[in-house]
Amino acid sequence: MTSVILSQEASSIPTRTYSYSSRPRAVQIKKHYPRSTVTSDLEDGPVRYGNLMYDRRVVRGNTYAAQTLPWLFDFDLEVIPVVQVLVGKCIEQACLEVTEEEELANLHAHQIAYQELRNAEIAEMQRLEARERRHKEEKERRKAQQAETKLLQSAVSEKVGARAFALQYLSNLIPAVFNSLQRKGFYYDQILREVEHGFLPYVINGIDLRIEKRMLGRIMTDCKLIE
Repeated sequence: MTSVILSQEASSIPTRTYSYSSRPRAVQIKKHYPRSTVTSDLEDGPVRYGNLMYDRRVVRGNTYAAQTLPWLFDFDLEVIPVVQVLVGKCIEQACLEVTEEEELANLHAHQIAYQELRNAEIAEMQRLEARERRHKEEKERRKAQQAETKLLQSAVSEKVGARAFALQYLSNLIPAVFNSLQRKGFYYDQILREVEHGFLPYVINGIDLRIEKRMLGRIMTDCKLIE
């Protein structure tokens, strides 16, 4: 049984379509394998091959060499279709990879353009929403101002009407009340009041005192004359 040595590059990450973890090599030609050796190799466990494109050989006798007659098999002629197929497959795979890369690039560019367009639309939508919100706030503020102005105008109108009614009502009431208060003595002339309440009582008291003195003198004189 053929033994395969794993390469140190087996753990590396493949970066191409077909990657090998070990370099392909020709199978050594051996005429005989002891039966016991093959059986012991099979019983040891599965063999791990480093080459991903390498298939396990099935040993069926002496299959390690082939002899073809020139008149039976022309290698140079027969290998042309195989080479053409391989080259065609490689070219097709390369074209597919290039097309895929172009499609990915176009898709990425389309995604970027779509994202930019979406961001622009979102920004425009936010701007319109902000403008609509400002208009709504301005409208509400104008309504509040108009309502406040109407209330102020109504209050001013009520005050003006109340003042006019009060003036009309008091136009005849004030003179009557003033005359009534004046008659009752609430409104008086200061000089006249001082004369009436200050000077005249003093004069009257002085006159009364003199009259009393005279009367007393006369009475005393009459009493003396009678004696």
